Amino acid sequence: MIDLYTRMVVGWAIADHMHATLVVDTLRMARDGGYLTPKAVFHSDRGNQYTSDEFARWCTRNDVVRSMGGTGVCFDNAAAESWFATMKNEMYYRHWFPSHACARHAVAEYIELFYNRKRHHSTLDYRTPVQAWNDYYPPPTRHDQQLLAVSEMLDTLQPTEGHEQDSSYTTYMNLTPRIAGREEGPVSPCRLKQPDDRAGRDY
Repeated sequence: MIDLYTRMVVGWAIADHMHATLVVDTLRMARDGGYLTPKAVFHSDRGNQYTSDEFARWCTRNDVVRSMGGTGVCFDNAAAESWFATMKNEMYYRHWFPSHACARHAVAEYIELFYNRKRHHSTLDYRTPVQAWNDYYPPPTRHDQQLLAVSEMLDTLQPTEGHEQDSSYTTYMNLTPRIAGREEGPVSPCRLKQPDDRAGRDY
């Protein structure tokens, strides 16, 4: 989920399905991070997860205005499509991912540590999305509020005993200190592709 003014990714989710819960989780992350204000407009294509009753109910409860492009019209969703192409070219196609947990961590690392905070954007006069956000919402407390929201989410995302450590909880637990700039933190557990690697090779 991208804030169009700052080009900042304010919500994201990963799953092995395309159900409505995937986009609900994305908006919930944006809401809990303090990025959704009343009457915020959420624009999307006409995928069935966006036209579902579950998604409509969540938007109504959280005062989010839904907006959708016309049938067969892709131009007004170009910003999101461009972002996915950028992420794939700059990160996804360059790595092998031995597990879902590894892929989730790599995506989180790309969004939260590189794209939002380090990648300069031509649309923003070569500022980073976080710089553009802070120019619009001046510090000092905005970043601290975001980290507090992440910490509060951790309390509700802890995996139950016996479940695989492949969750948003694990991802945030690893990344939160690095977002705050307090420590280096773990490196994403995937490796760069080598020249002799072939598509479809298993790891």
